[in-house]
Amino acid sequence: MGPKLSDSGVSRRHTGHQLQPRKTLALLGGRGWVAHPEEGVRRTFHDAGFSVALTFLQGFFTPAEVEALTLETVASFKTESAELLPIAQVPAAAFSDN
Repeated sequence: MGPKLSDSGVSRRHTGHQLQPRKTLALLGGRGWVAHPEEGVRRTFHDAGFSVALTFLQGFFTPAEVEALTLETVASFKTESAELLPIAQVPAAAFSDN
């Protein structure tokens, strides 16, 4: 039996959801997320010592290069070690609109 979702630092719950690149970047950028070409989008919560990264099935490029982004994973990890952080340990504030 595999790990429970709460035991894993990677969620595939939203895999396959398509996002509009321009709107997604505008929304996430306004909330402190940073796009990393060919990797995805990431936000670091410095005070709490962790980051969250979104990855996309076809990689991540500029909005002009792709019509839709297909979400692959949401991953959380500790900033000092890059070790996966179980989703159950991610503070709820990370999932708010702030």
